Amino acid sequence: MSLTRGKLWHIATVIFVVLSMLLVFQVGSASASTPIAHKVTDVSNVAFVVSWVTAAVETGQVEYSDDPADLPGGGTTVEDARGAGFTDDTHYVIVSGLTPGTIYYYDIISGGVRYDNNGNHYTVTTGPTIGVPPPFYTVLGKAFKSDGTTPAEGTIVYISVVDNDGLGSSGTSQEMSALVDANGDWSKVINTIREADLSAWFKFDTTGGGDNLSLVAEGSGDGRTSLTVTTTESPRDAGSLVLQANVQNVTATQRADTGIVDISYDLTFAGPTTDTISLEYWDGTDWVGCTTVGGDVGAGIATGTGLTATWDAKTDFDGQYLTSQIRVIGAALGSGESGTFTLDTAVPTGVSQVSPADGATDIAVSPTLEATATDPSGPVYYFEIAEDDAYTVNLQSSGWVGATWAPPTPLSANTLHYWRVKAKDAYGNESAFTADWTFTTVAFPAPVADFSADRTTALTGVAINFTDLSTQGGGGVISAWEWDFNNDGVIDSTVQNPSYTYIVPGTYTVSLTVTGSGALTDSETKIDYIRAIPKEIIMPVAPVVVAPPPQVPTPVRMLPGSGMVPMIGGQVATPERSVVVDFPRGAVPAGTRVNIRPVDVGTIPALPTGFLVGSRAFTIESTAPLTQPVTITYTFNADDLALAGGDASLLALARFDGSRWIVMPTVVDTEYFTLTCQTDQLSTWAVVVNLKLPTTGQGLSLWVVMLIALAGLAALGSGLALRRRHTG
Repeated sequence: MSLTRGKLWHIATVIFVVLSMLLVFQVGSASASTPIAHKVTDVSNVAFVVSWVTAAVETGQVEYSDDPADLPGGGTTVEDARGAGFTDDTHYVIVSGLTPGTIYYYDIISGGVRYDNNGNHYTVTTGPTIGVPPPFYTVLGKAFKSDGTTPAEGTIVYISVVDNDGLGSSGTSQEMSALVDANGDWSKVINTIREADLSAWFKFDTTGGGDNLSLVAEGSGDGRTSLTVTTTESPRDAGSLVLQANVQNVTATQRADTGIVDISYDLTFAGPTTDTISLEYWDGTDWVGCTTVGGDVGAGIATGTGLTATWDAKTDFDGQYLTSQIRVIGAALGSGESGTFTLDTAVPTGVSQVSPADGATDIAVSPTLEATATDPSGPVYYFEIAEDDAYTVNLQSSGWVGATWAPPTPLSANTLHYWRVKAKDAYGNESAFTADWTFTTVAFPAPVADFSADRTTALTGVAINFTDLSTQGGGGVISAWEWDFNNDGVIDSTVQNPSYTYIVPGTYTVSLTVTGSGALTDSETKIDYIRAIPKEIIMPVAPVVVAPPPQVPTPVRMLPGSGMVPMIGGQVATPERSVVVDFPRGAVPAGTRVNIRPVDVGTIPALPTGFLVGSRAFTIESTAPLTQPVTITYTFNADDLALAGGDASLLALARFDGSRWIVMPTVVDTEYFTLTCQTDQLSTWAVVVNLKLPTTGQGLSLWVVMLIALAGLAALGSGLALRRRHTG
């Protein structure tokens, strides 16, 4: 088949169109809807600069035209200022040879992808021609990566002038830019910098530093920084710009009780907003990749602050201990490193029992087990003890404790025991159990029962506190108590330290039976241990007149007495001990000062009708109030007995409460010539004679007198049974 010249021309035209479309779409077929953030700087009447950054290292071009219909494919394509096919993550294209005051349309082609402002194309208008520029002025400097020493080659430095003195141009100039070379140097002639609307040169102070130069360095994956300097004489050396890394503020710490390392970091970038993040750790020799990770790692991690990730160190670095670091790596945005931290995945070493010794045969049933281990993170221990090597019979476990532990339940006596221990450090690295050690416990001795009371003389109705003092050797433990407070064979309490209140006056025998380890028991009985004094006045129905025996104390001058009460209680007495005050434990605070001073009986307030003051009166003073009753003992003398007509049972102690006299329940001891009472108030006291009781001088018949005398003797016998010797 022959082809005419017209057909050939038609075929050639079709081929040309197809090839043209292929050429166009080889660049623009992957057109993006959202452009990469970029800047237009250095706009003059004949040129402008387009610059941008990317997350990846790639090529960059700009296609422009003064007619938007020429785009794409019909405009002029300009390569990166560093050469055709040059790849980097910063891009710098100089467009020149333009017409003043003209609108130009352009697309960015980055990594083979066209960005056309959503089909509207980007625009820039060149400035007018404005005559001769101001005198020559250059600004220059250095730019380094975040380590402060490596040149930040390819970084773009953006420059603008800011009016600071109100002279010349006002506001902020247009923006110019410069590229950092392989040595880290950059420079820019800026006397041709224009005002923001491009209509005039921006006039600034070039001698006195009255205006400011604003410098912003953009290094893409190497980071960014900014600096402001003043405008001094040209050339102006701005000094060094040190980029701040895109991956910043990296921290790493190993989580307590685990092998997990918690990581946080900030990811900043002015261009694309996502990157692929990976982690590395320093193993003491080299950086090694972290495998078992979580959180903000992997592809598509958005820029931001406070990002977090985790790494299970045990999967990559088990059984070791060192000072390490974490490196956070962005595939496009560079990396950042944490400070040093302790990385510990090693179990404690040297785990061993210490005591009781292996094979010991004389161990108490309440032993203290001790272990040891070595670990820089501080070990804790887990003890187990049982009566079989399978650890099933009477097993006791400590939980995680310090290096010593006492089993809370006493062990079986005369029994072989097995025990073992393991250790764990602060990061959860746990050793295996040690081999078994054994020891044999000893048999229990019998317990020894004993007790005390906080007072042995008390008013009826006042509680007495008893304290168990029983012990058992061989590590035995007292576990049961049986108290009998009135010797009637009935158990009154099974509490270890009970309280008991006596209602009926009298003298009581107290016994305690205790049961200790091994079901062994012991009893302690204290005969006539407690004396309960009635609250009412103790006065016989009829007096018994007795002649003063020769040993009745001779009256002596009463001297003032004072003392300080210790914490455990004690006595305060006058020097001749005619007055003694017994303070039980806790009656007053420790160190309380107590004074006893005599009072002239002729100066005391009048007594009630029917009472006569004896030979003595005295005042008891304390620096602290009483919290429980105290016991006052007064030694009466021949003068007191004479005033009572020889009848000691008519004597009593009386207390003045500020407005009246109160005759106290008083125990009369005719063997030791004492008057004893209990009181919860310290004030003025007097010995008194009760004149209200009938005497033989009142005309009673002889048989009545004899009956009264017999009753008095019986009362005297009862008083003797209650006697108490008061010694210094």
